[in-house]
Amino acid sequence: MCAGVLDEDCDGTECAIWGRLYGDAANQSPGSLEVAPNGDIYFTGDIGAPGSNIQFGGMTIVADALNHHFLAKLSANGQELWFKKLPSQNGSSAYRIIGASDTSVIISAHLVQTIDLGGGPLSSDGSGDAVFAAFDGGDGAYQWGRTLTAPGTGGTRYYAYGLSPLNEVVIAGYAAPGAVYDGVTIADPASPDNRVWYGLGLDGATGSLLWHHEWQVGELENNNTYQSLAFDAQGHIFITGSIVWPATFGGPPLLPGNEPHGFVVHLDPDGQWVEGSLFCVACYPEEIAIGPVGEITLSGYIGFYQIGNISVPKHSGAVFGLDGQYQPVWVHFMSEVPDIDVGVSGDVGFVFGEDETIEVDGATSSPHGTIDLVAGKIAQGGTMQWYRQFGAPSATIDDMIQGEAFRLQPDGKAIVLFPSSGAAVDFGSGPLAPSGADIGVVQLAP
Repeated sequence: MCAGVLDEDCDGTECAIWGRLYGDAANQSPGSLEVAPNGDIYFTGDIGAPGSNIQFGGMTIVADALNHHFLAKLSANGQELWFKKLPSQNGSSAYRIIGASDTSVIISAHLVQTIDLGGGPLSSDGSGDAVFAAFDGGDGAYQWGRTLTAPGTGGTRYYAYGLSPLNEVVIAGYAAPGAVYDGVTIADPASPDNRVWYGLGLDGATGSLLWHHEWQVGELENNNTYQSLAFDAQGHIFITGSIVWPATFGGPPLLPGNEPHGFVVHLDPDGQWVEGSLFCVACYPEEIAIGPVGEITLSGYIGFYQIGNISVPKHSGAVFGLDGQYQPVWVHFMSEVPDIDVGVSGDVGFVFGEDETIEVDGATSSPHGTIDLVAGKIAQGGTMQWYRQFGAPSATIDDMIQGEAFRLQPDGKAIVLFPSSGAAVDFGSGPLAPSGADIGVVQLAP
């Protein structure tokens, strides 16, 4: 990103190929971003309170009380293709994108009431349930919808999810005993635990359940346990997170002792154990990405002064690579935990937002605005190539939800989804001046 666009006046802005803002004087908010294998771009968001609007594809899209969330598609070069308003729920979070192929996109949301995404009613069984749905990539037409529900108030939770190269949706999380996916019980109703930890594999074409497993995790573990997952080119699954108590994924237990440890486990495409390891003490992996020849890259928070055999100067956000034995071999320290993605070349892109001192590998700078964005690239093998800072006095731009705001396209260009408010910011394709609290999308050069 950005290395191919000259910065002749050294102001750090010549980087974006194009950028867009969506919003009016009201408050709009971005949700989730995904890039399909062919480079097409999908994003979700919230248009805002009833009567708020955004402009898209020459149309004015107006929010109403029942439908103010949306799913939109851009071509790989930013052409506005289609826009779907989605049903909104009382107290629900925005829709997130599970993954996209060249022909469809799959989304999910917490389900707290009955909604219709195009194929009939989808209902909750208590609180904190989940809904999954697929739409045609060509025109946004509804393809299928399924629910993951649990009785009572226990609900279901998942933070690790994705769509594999085999067009298999994989979800890892926990649910109350008796949880059901599309009529199939996936969590033992007789379990004495409040949380049953699970993995699910779904057919991306139909939403049908392909496999499910219950995994053993300490009762007191929290939402950091299954934090992120990714796939290699063969569809094998890699899950990362942190644990304090022993955990098993169908193989030997991971035994962390009395300190939180980061872990990576490797499963086959059916969710069966292959191998895994603990790799750091007092660290909290946030995101995992797999390179074209199986390289493992993670981002996370390092809370101790050592990661593997590498000394850490202080508590810090970081991007780091693991070797074939799942041990750290390189690391770059940053003032915040960044979003990451690995391109087809093996290069690692990253982005993070910062409202205080910006730091990358010991070099520091002050934000230009209220919150700045920092984007950069690390070469395959771990060498830092470059990074750039974007902001303006009184401007707020951020990377929002971890793992949801940044993706690389096949040609190495990067897409960033961000909220924008305050003053205009120029990423290099011209100033982007928000009308209120807007939704921003930019494409950055390789």
